[in-house]
Amino acid sequence: MRILIHAIHYPLCSARYAADAFTRLGHDVRHVGLETGRDIWGLALPEKYVWLQNLPEDGWIPDLCILMDTAYQWHYPDPSVPTIVWTVDNHVRNVRQPGIAQYFLAHSHGPAQPVIYSDEAWLPCAYDPTLHTPSSIPFSAREYDIAMIGVMYPQREKLVESLRKAGLKVLAGTGLVYDQYVAAYHNARISLCVSACGDVAQRVFETAAMGCVVMSDNCADFSMLQPSGIWIYDPATIVDEAQAILSQPRAALVNIEAAQSWVRPHTWDSRATMLLETVGEHLKIEDIAHA
Repeated sequence: MRILIHAIHYPLCSARYAADAFTRLGHDVRHVGLETGRDIWGLALPEKYVWLQNLPEDGWIPDLCILMDTAYQWHYPDPSVPTIVWTVDNHVRNVRQPGIAQYFLAHSHGPAQPVIYSDEAWLPCAYDPTLHTPSSIPFSAREYDIAMIGVMYPQREKLVESLRKAGLKVLAGTGLVYDQYVAAYHNARISLCVSACGDVAQRVFETAAMGCVVMSDNCADFSMLQPSGIWIYDPATIVDEAQAILSQPRAALVNIEAAQSWVRPHTWDSRATMLLETVGEHLKIEDIAHA
């Protein structure tokens, strides 16, 4: 089928992962929206990470439009073509707007827009199976005790600082993406996941797939995701908990294997398939899930 994704073209964004997933599934994908070039998070990333639009040719009409950026309101101008919203940001922003046929929200308990209405469906974050592959570096040989790659919110800075003061080797900061991000976590024993506001972010799925011990705060959607092998930490005792993990490498490997088994089906490809199946059922569109 023909799918048009509308999103701001940051170098790294959920829309880019989704476009790749739909393409792997055999769909004809176009994506449009503002291009930011190298710019994201106030940084300028290397040129190789720039994401450019893939504009439709004249006469190309989509079967489905997906709005994947929540910074503004938009829907396809032809009302006969359904526009849906797929967002990972409903923990911080309510994205309801006119002209939307269905909403797919990554956080069922998202404080800004929880899944409540009949036109809303829960579709959690995911990992890219072509990128977030298991580390080939033995656990004991990895350079870093802990990695925390992402925007360094105050609650993240605070925990990172406490772990460093305890003598643990921590790689933390903003700006590593794709291959650099993967290389960082492949070389770390523990992935520290500190949610923005109780949301199960992509990092949880990605670093579980890459073979880290995932240490996360207790997020509301874990009750539904039922993760295995994820270590739920207490911020007050995180240093002791991290040291306990590092001192028991055999037990750590058990956690890693359990998390990898749990996360295996949570790919962007499976999310894209589920979205199309739900859209087809909701909008009575036959064969929408097929290329």
